[in-house]
Amino acid sequence: MIGFIGAVSDYKLNLDWMLHLSAARPAWSLVLIGPTGIADPSTDVGKLRARPNVHLLGHRGYEQLPSYLKGFDVAVIPYRLNDYTNGVFPIKFFEFLASGRPVVISPLPAVREYWGAVRVADTAESFVEACQAALSEDTPEARQNRLELGRQNSWDSRVKKLSDLMLAALPAAR
Repeated sequence: MIGFIGAVSDYKLNLDWMLHLSAARPAWSLVLIGPTGIADPSTDVGKLRARPNVHLLGHRGYEQLPSYLKGFDVAVIPYRLNDYTNGVFPIKFFEFLASGRPVVISPLPAVREYWGAVRVADTAESFVEACQAALSEDTPEARQNRLELGRQNSWDSRVKKLSDLMLAALPAAR
């Protein structure tokens, strides 16, 4: 199962890639969890909804999301590249890594330093190939590496790093 969690909005999520994946791999299930069209009411998921292997589950409570993520074989963040996404750092990126699941993303500049830990796709066809590769290369060692990267970037870890930086800067400011 290939899964996405987040707002299903056309300005951000590359729905064409998801549609292409569903057609290229009809035996795979694609699951999209999140509200549709929140920031983009013109979002049309009709073609996706018509595909028998695509499941648009809508909004789910945050407490339910880890259970869904456990069911994914690959977690995806297929964002369009535009003015909005060129500056976005999807928090779900570290959450997906912390699940241990393979992750496939579009080439988002904000996560460039982590591209070596995930599969990166820049076309609809390379998205299919990246998902296939992520499935076939999901080894215990790769899973451990993703889990560790997720741990290193947990909320607690990131807040501690920020706190340490601020504390180190305080004496210089006095």
